[in-house]
Amino acid sequence: MRNLSIFFSPVARFACVKSSAGAHFFFPARDTVPMVSLARAFVLASFVFTFASLFAAPVRLPWNSRSQEFGASLSDRDNLYFYSNRGGSGTDLYCSRKVNGVFEPPELLKELNSSFDDQSPFILGDESGIIFSSNRDGSHEFRTARGIAVSRDLYYARHTESGWDEPEIMPETINTDLIEENPFLYGKRLFFVRYPFGKPELAHIYYSDLIESGWSEARPLFSFSAITPGVFRGRFFFATRAQSGKYQIQSIPLDQILSPDAKNLIRAEPGLDPQSDEASYAESRDGTVVFARRSPTGDYDLFSMNQDPWESSENFSLTSILFESSRSDVLPESSPILDRLAEYLKRTQAKVFVTGHTDRTGDPQANLQLSRDRALAVKRELVNRGVSPDRVKTDGKGQTEPVDPGETEEAYAKNRRTEFKILRD
Repeated sequence: MRNLSIFFSPVARFACVKSSAGAHFFFPARDTVPMVSLARAFVLASFVFTFASLFAAPVRLPWNSRSQEFGASLSDRDNLYFYSNRGGSGTDLYCSRKVNGVFEPPELLKELNSSFDDQSPFILGDESGIIFSSNRDGSHEFRTARGIAVSRDLYYARHTESGWDEPEIMPETINTDLIEENPFLYGKRLFFVRYPFGKPELAHIYYSDLIESGWSEARPLFSFSAITPGVFRGRFFFATRAQSGKYQIQSIPLDQILSPDAKNLIRAEPGLDPQSDEASYAESRDGTVVFARRSPTGDYDLFSMNQDPWESSENFSLTSILFESSRSDVLPESSPILDRLAEYLKRTQAKVFVTGHTDRTGDPQANLQLSRDRALAVKRELVNRGVSPDRVKTDGKGQTEPVDPGETEEAYAKNRRTEFKILRD
């Protein structure tokens, strides 16, 4: 008979996110070799995103409960995955779908949850799979002075048209009799957190690379304790505990994470409150940020805030600028994003290059002209808002530069976009 030990800690309450700026995600599928089910098949997804330093004030998501909500992970559809003990019998995985810009009340992921603790979801970009932490049957067991304890290991489950497949435990090169949680997949590298059972203060970030033979033996990333890893905008995000005992979200350049000088390159993240207890940072393509913050009652709640993607010189793509079907007329729903972009251009006197793109349906030559007309329509909208005409250049690429080569409605929607490049004097 299994002796179930449940351990709760601030570390156990956190998980990190998807949706990474410029990231290439390799989405795993089943493998016929046991314990290496993530080792072969993958799907590549990427997008261009840029950072903004202007944030709206964080807003507590209205459906937070009196229990804890934590561990945000955002899909490419901006659906929010997290975990909570609101059910009263351990932690479970939930999904809040974003409808018309609003995170709907969450739904329990019944097919994935067990009668034990299921935590730390990382959702793949297209929602075709999920990695999470669990101490369900099959997880590592070990003996303590009080009896048999159960570790939390990392599991992977694939989503198909018929629903979620049975979760499979990840290989021994990743899972041990220690606690493994907070997974984040970036390219061929899986980041996660590991610490001894009952000792979250010893939590460290580890990483394992996908190589020809499977997942490599996990190695520690930093010499200092940190939790909730994630990659966004070319920066590596994590949370560390300050002298006050509170967690703070920080980041360093991604290309410096293995540097001996990494600790000296850390910066606090703008828009967050260094006096609060915060972790589990997530960003999405449309500028939505979700993170966990400790409430006055001691629980953690999920907060959301928006940022605008034009504070750097990098390209960014907006699918929130909407047009009449097969026409270049800009719909009124596009006004908020255009208002903010115009204010930014006027404030900074920056120039912008606007490029229109269409999907692959219809006549290629007609699509080319439509993309040019739509870029010009965006320019007119900006000029009408006070931007100097000579500061806005336009072009159209038609269907020649798809970001998703698929033949699905979702792929078509991604390809119907307006791209921008901020040009600074």
